[in-house]
Amino acid sequence: MQAREISKAIYTEFLQRHSLDNVWQTTMMGDMQEARGRHVLYLGIFDDTDTLTGATNVVLEPSHFGALHAGSPRGPILDYTGSQVTASLQAVRDFLKQKHVMYWTLNPYAVYEKHTPGHVRPAHGRRRPSQGIRAWYRQLHRTPVDVCDSHRL
Repeated sequence: MQAREISKAIYTEFLQRHSLDNVWQTTMMGDMQEARGRHVLYLGIFDDTDTLTGATNVVLEPSHFGALHAGSPRGPILDYTGSQVTASLQAVRDFLKQKHVMYWTLNPYAVYEKHTPGHVRPAHGRRRPSQGIRAWYRQLHRTPVDVCDSHRL
């Protein structure tokens, strides 16, 4: 795997063909970041046969002590179910190291497991978060009589 810069046109074409496209990853959002004084790179992730398998926009921003911070809003656009996810991320990381980037933040939109509505998995040894919210809601919506009764001396 190898990451290298691509043009906005190639990036937009890849984005339109992929199912994980997002408004945060568009070239218009990149233009807005550039208007704020940040530098935006459009990177393509290529496999060994030089086929474009993924892409990401990277927003570079100067940080403390001359370090560069790179951010990929909603992470790289690639097939997260395939076996090449780690190699793709390492290719982008290696490219950013060449640009002297200190750290890279990303929050990819990848579904880890299916979620069924209403299902809350209790944490080990703790009460469910919904019980704490219910208790807080009951405390918030008590009547004045209930409040007076609870603070009796």
